[in-house]
Amino acid sequence: MKRRKFFGSALPVLGLPLIQSTWAQNSNQFNPIPLSKSIAESNGRVLVVIQLKGGNDGLNTVIPLDQYDKLKLARPDIVLPQQKILKLRDNLGFHPALEKLHQLYKGGQVAVIQNLGYPNSNKSHFRSTDIWQSASDSNVVKTSGWLGRFLTNRFPGFPEGYPNEKFSQPPSIEMGSVLSLTLQGEDTSLGMAISNPATVLNSLPGLNPNPDNSPAGHELRFIQRVADQTQKYGVSLQAALAKADNKSTLYPEGNSLATQLRSVARLIAGGLNTPVYVASLGGFDTHSNQVESTDVSTGNHAELLTKLSEAIWAFTDDLKKLGIADKVMGFTMSEFGRRIKSNNSLGSDHGKAAPHFVFGAGVKGGILGKNPVIPSAVTVNDDIEMEFDFRSLYASMLQGWLGASKAESDQILFNSFATLPLISDSIAIHLGSNQSYGGLQLDKPFPNPIRGQANLGFYLPNKGYAVLQLYTLRGRLLKTLISENLPAGSHETSISAEGLSSGSYLCQLRMGDTVQKQLIEVW
Repeated sequence: MKRRKFFGSALPVLGLPLIQSTWAQNSNQFNPIPLSKSIAESNGRVLVVIQLKGGNDGLNTVIPLDQYDKLKLARPDIVLPQQKILKLRDNLGFHPALEKLHQLYKGGQVAVIQNLGYPNSNKSHFRSTDIWQSASDSNVVKTSGWLGRFLTNRFPGFPEGYPNEKFSQPPSIEMGSVLSLTLQGEDTSLGMAISNPATVLNSLPGLNPNPDNSPAGHELRFIQRVADQTQKYGVSLQAALAKADNKSTLYPEGNSLATQLRSVARLIAGGLNTPVYVASLGGFDTHSNQVESTDVSTGNHAELLTKLSEAIWAFTDDLKKLGIADKVMGFTMSEFGRRIKSNNSLGSDHGKAAPHFVFGAGVKGGILGKNPVIPSAVTVNDDIEMEFDFRSLYASMLQGWLGASKAESDQILFNSFATLPLISDSIAIHLGSNQSYGGLQLDKPFPNPIRGQANLGFYLPNKGYAVLQLYTLRGRLLKTLISENLPAGSHETSISAEGLSSGSYLCQLRMGDTVQKQLIEVW
């Protein structure tokens, strides 16, 4: 039995450290980084993924008002009254249950991506969830998750040697009792599942301290090492909880998603260097009783949207009051949308594409995509077709928010996907695409840490003389990688670890008086 499978059934609590930092500075002098300054200690960004389990009904969430008459014909028993819809623009609106999210949208803190899906959609809950979590094509089965692969690239060799002096805190946390495929690597889970951060130390199983040398004993020894890691990570969680309290009073009682996000906000505010969190809200498989027959703006779906909206509203308010709003970005995902035509049970059946939300202080707010097309004569088999592949959303978060290079993003997602303009131009990380964020840019090398050779991309806003050099952290020049006149645009070179000892180094790109730097690791 592989350790991944054995562990998944034996112990759902596991931690792996990943730390994300951005070492890009503008200066006209070389500023060495203190040896004690590690990636783990940097002020990194945080990504929060919210899974809406069951397949959210997009046409009852974001409503195309320009096709309202066709919706009335297709969904006579569940379509919202037009006067109750919250307008985003003249031809598009929110369900009235999303009133708090609507306020965030008006404040520029929400982006709506219409018609998000994937080719050849699978309408099975289990298979479609696997596709979204693994970022695979619909006809390919993968046993690792997209964020799990991202973490694996950052920390090869896990779980051996973790936690350590540099990376003492868990980098990915899933709120709940079981880790999803999202955080699964090729050989082991790369996250920590917790239902309540305050009680994680009390939830560890008692294990045999002296397992024998049988196959089962070897597996048990592996589990014990993981349990020891979890114990140490649990200490860091409790330390973070002790340092901060939530400041928002808007978290609603009885809202499971709000409870999860409240814990996330407190951990971030307490200084936990964990860049990836996964939360969830179930109940979206609304085949029946999606609405109340007496008032279709109420019912099960309205209650779920209210929970989603109020949880994000309170979380956003808390982040702002805690002074960490600029560090956090989140988005929703759901395995599929629902069909255009309602069924005979005041509900809707499994469909294809649907709208999703991206939220945070750093979001470029607005609407991406066209309104979905509603046929004049709708059949039970008609669906909302995909306009954007969901992996474009992932590529945008990997490259623009978490700091992955385009080459790394392509490797994680098994293909190249166009990024979407979801992140404010003033804070987005340029990562070697043809899109400019306004100045000289130096990407993170991929892979990083470097073993052997890595790719290094950079962007020049103008034609001119560019110098790319490698330094020790004390400022001693080791190598000049490039020193020549180059055209404006994106460029890529390679960097070799040959002749370098294991440790941290600094790459510096200079053009005129402008300098960009990236911290790199050699293993």
